[in-house]
Amino acid sequence: MRQIASLPGFISVCFRISGFLLLYCICYDGPRAISQDRVIIEACKASVALVETGDRRVATAFCIDPVGIFVTNYHVVEEVEPGASVKLVMRSSETDEWSFSAEVIRFSLTNDLAILKAINIPSDKKLTSLELSRDPKIYETMDVIAFGFPFGKQLAVDKETNPSISVNVGKITAIRKENGTIELIQLDAVLNPGNSGGPVVDTSGKAVGIVSFGVLASGVNFAIPIEKLWSLIDPPLYRIDASGLLLDPYVPSQVRVNLISMQMELPQLAVEIWCNGSISGAQKFSLKPIGGNVFQSDVSVSGADPTKTGLRVRFVLKDGQAQGVIANEKMSLAGKEYWLSSIESMRRSEDGKNCSILFKDGKSLSIDPATLPAVKINFGEFSASIPLSKAVYAEFKLDKLEQFVFNLVVKSGDKIVIEKQIDESDVEADNSTNKINNGAINPLNIDLKAQSIRQRPKYSGKEKNIQLPGELTNLERAGGGRFLLVTIGGMSNLVIIDLDQAEIVKTIPLSSPNALVSGTMEHFLVADSTKKTLQRYSLETLEVDAIGSLPTEGEVRSMTSGEASNGPILLTCVKGNEKSFSESWLLVDLKRLKPIPFEYEGLTKYLRGSLNTDANPNIRASPNGDTFVTWKTDSSPSGMTVATYSDRCFKVNYLHKTCGYLVPTADAMHILTQECGVFTHSLNGIGLKEGLPLLFPTSHPSIYLSGPNLSDLTSDDRNKLKDARVQVYRIGSTTPLATLPQSGLEDSLGIRGRPVELLDKRLYLDVEAGMMISIPKSNKQVIIQPFDLQEKMNETAEDYLVVGILENLKFTPGSRYQAQIKVETSRPEIEYKLVSGPSGMRVFPKGQILWEVSEQFKKEEVDFLVSVESKGVHQAYGIFRLVSVKGR
Repeated sequence: MRQIASLPGFISVCFRISGFLLLYCICYDGPRAISQDRVIIEACKASVALVETGDRRVATAFCIDPVGIFVTNYHVVEEVEPGASVKLVMRSSETDEWSFSAEVIRFSLTNDLAILKAINIPSDKKLTSLELSRDPKIYETMDVIAFGFPFGKQLAVDKETNPSISVNVGKITAIRKENGTIELIQLDAVLNPGNSGGPVVDTSGKAVGIVSFGVLASGVNFAIPIEKLWSLIDPPLYRIDASGLLLDPYVPSQVRVNLISMQMELPQLAVEIWCNGSISGAQKFSLKPIGGNVFQSDVSVSGADPTKTGLRVRFVLKDGQAQGVIANEKMSLAGKEYWLSSIESMRRSEDGKNCSILFKDGKSLSIDPATLPAVKINFGEFSASIPLSKAVYAEFKLDKLEQFVFNLVVKSGDKIVIEKQIDESDVEADNSTNKINNGAINPLNIDLKAQSIRQRPKYSGKEKNIQLPGELTNLERAGGGRFLLVTIGGMSNLVIIDLDQAEIVKTIPLSSPNALVSGTMEHFLVADSTKKTLQRYSLETLEVDAIGSLPTEGEVRSMTSGEASNGPILLTCVKGNEKSFSESWLLVDLKRLKPIPFEYEGLTKYLRGSLNTDANPNIRASPNGDTFVTWKTDSSPSGMTVATYSDRCFKVNYLHKTCGYLVPTADAMHILTQECGVFTHSLNGIGLKEGLPLLFPTSHPSIYLSGPNLSDLTSDDRNKLKDARVQVYRIGSTTPLATLPQSGLEDSLGIRGRPVELLDKRLYLDVEAGMMISIPKSNKQVIIQPFDLQEKMNETAEDYLVVGILENLKFTPGSRYQAQIKVETSRPEIEYKLVSGPSGMRVFPKGQILWEVSEQFKKEEVDFLVSVESKGVHQAYGIFRLVSVKGR
């Protein structure tokens, strides 16, 4: 608290009235006290923080929003450099004291007020906010209570510790006004330097003022009325993620806005995205409220008339790529004329004798590539003519050179409270600050966000055993992991379990016991080979929203798709009988329910045969829907095949090895196996020793489960199985993060030679939702157990080192790529090393990645590997895949 020099004659006046004060104290029967409620006092204390600035000055602040918004005086933080932070200590001097950093996001020099926002609040801690009085009817002699830390750390019991909070009672002695407006509240509560920024509350515990300054040695102190704070916290703060919209406005992408009201009354909230296109004009999109002042919706713009605009085209040629803009014109194909804008893509067959053309309406056409004309492509500074017959692959999209300006508009009733243009900084951005936190080490706060799966609410229920109406024969996931699609044999039913509700939400009769089911982000599909139908259901309504015909004459043996994707759907179709058959793959577009023509790239006859020689194919899809893995069961070795789908082409990797089942991780960067550990996407093994524990997937791209290593036991050795447990690992780290509760499957997970059907689907950890799902061998139950991995790590992970995900996975040729590697560790000193990566890429001591990308860099994707070591004790690695966005 600021102190003002003593007033002239003030001390002498004090001496003259001291006799009266002494007589008052003697005669007064009982202490001078406010009727204080201990509960209120403790609640107020819980909201107050000790503020420590870089120059070791100590003051006070208090929380007004549990997300981490604090109020203090401006003069407390006026010396703090831009971009620097201050330290806030909660529960000062108590056994449960904890601290974190905060930064200045708003201030008022006139009113001597500042707003702080917390940085990296520990996940196991919660803040208590102090309620602000909305109608503080203050008056002289009114009882008040002030909280703070007078004299800073000088009152601490030990110089190495922090002081306890002081609670001072007093009265309002004067209300200082100017032109009828309250400017200051005068108090007689004993306050001193260090109390600055502390709350002054009424007897109900509501803040009516903020301590500011006083007159030295006078007992006259002043607080700022709470009315001065409202103008500083209006408008509200917000967080917005509109990265996908800015990257490609034509493709539907989620826009999410989180409003932080800071106790401002905001009735009838509405959040909109206003778009103004340079050609297509103005458009508006309303975001839907999903609770807690959070709004989100998928947003995409409508472009101009495609017949009047150009097309952005990408050609994949034998020696590289070409991207630019072409005029939208008609082209003659097989005797008919088609607008180029009606074409989705073209792909030339591997032998060059055929060209498959896919139209936007789902139809396809196969022609001789020699009949294709040349098109004039504009590269900006020059143009060139490229024969379509020379393109291995070509895709056509509406010209994305149209300029769009997006604005975030927040309304409260008819009043606009926020209107701000959205730009590239709005990637999980926070309008409270433009400061970037470059700290690479984040102890006990492992970032468990999965980029490929939308975030889900935490499971708050207890362990639940969901009884199935019959015996399970198959299990698929949908809705990014929210829904389980359980096929029941005998009864030919499909049971849909909503894991957020932990209950069966619908049972759908299947027309055939051979019906197949798969799920995507917003739909699930049912294929019936008997009736040759393919039904698409909405996950929102759980009703059929489209029906198509199965585009094959053979029997569909399997169907799979990415649970967090929008397709495509992969079908394996078999013709013939068990003695003489042929298998083929069929891709179906989710939106149109029509086949997508495709090619294999670089696939030899031997590898092609490995895909087509199993009458009962085992195929799994990555949640993001672009990678499919398959293995055989009728030969040795069973083989490992990874097929990545891109540009209507499967790029295949094959390893002639037996590893049992294969499961891709959430981002498909790694493959988990039954017997051989972890492999990279390109099938480079990370631990090829035979007999490794079984591995199981989670919703997180770099976290997996490892069964107990009991491969040397026999089925009769029951004693060692009693304490068998499954552990949680981060890919690249040898130290377990946590141990799962027993699921009843441990004896099956650890012993070889006892195959259990659908073994890879029986155990799953949903990291975001905080639950473990297991399917017992009886096949009659689904068991849900709460398991908060972050909480378990905080309890048990005393010494660990793991490498987190990168926020930026896109690069542009001709531009600089920058990213920050997130490392979570309990050790203070770590070293980074770039093991492999593109030429010119560097890693810096604090984990920053810098790469000056050449304009001539032609690859669409590039991988790099970083090793992280903590003083030779722990070593971990992160493997990352970057994707080019040139031409988008």
